[in-house]
Amino acid sequence: MSLIDPNKKYDKLVTFGCSFTEGWLYKEQGTWGDFLSQNLDCTHINKGGQSSSNLSISNNIIRYCETNNMSNTCVGVQWSEWSRREFWVESQKKYFTFNLATVTDKNFNRDQNSELLKFKDNIDLFLHMWFDDQENIIRTIYSMILIKNYLKSNNIDFIMFEGVGSILDKFYPCNRSTLNEETILLSDEHKLKLFDDVEFFKKYGDMRTYMKKSDLINDSEFGHPPPKYAKWWADEIYNYLKKTYEKTGNN
Repeated sequence: MSLIDPNKKYDKLVTFGCSFTEGWLYKEQGTWGDFLSQNLDCTHINKGGQSSSNLSISNNIIRYCETNNMSNTCVGVQWSEWSRREFWVESQKKYFTFNLATVTDKNFNRDQNSELLKFKDNIDLFLHMWFDDQENIIRTIYSMILIKNYLKSNNIDFIMFEGVGSILDKFYPCNRSTLNEETILLSDEHKLKLFDDVEFFKKYGDMRTYMKKSDLINDSEFGHPPPKYAKWWADEIYNYLKKTYEKTGNN
């Protein structure tokens, strides 16, 4: 089992995700990774990035693991909004991530990014190429499968969860008579199987949706997870880890 072991003494926890992991305005007050590392009694390294897409999160995980000593290190992965995309900005030598709301925002700064401006000025062309729901969900599924198997094959203990929305938000009824290679990953049966892995924390669904239902915060605080909610989420993950290992007898 590659699930983070609460009984093991790790040197560090490395977390990946978007601003829900990075912390946004609350990062100095504590993120879910900070609180989970406290429960695990180890150092925390926060590799979350604002507006990260799921493909860029996958790239960051593999880049970090391939260039650092991962012995006695565990990983936490927060998956982001599935509609986020990325493109390479040659002048900055890095990927720039965005979603449909970015290029349709009336307050978009036209001097902010010349490459992104090209998308905005030709949105009708790129809309169907870049923002098809089914294709973007497939991209997220690819990322989930890739990272799950990459971490397992490298004997790296981990936990992952959905942070901003869910691939289950878009529901496509499965008709077995019409399934083909292009659509099979979108069947509800196959999407749900992704959540069967013990390394996937799914008790409350995605972090953002459940936050709106939580009694811990009020409407004015809703947005990025404030420390009290981040701590609660981390504690729930830690309790899940403990209960899972107790059930298997590995404690």
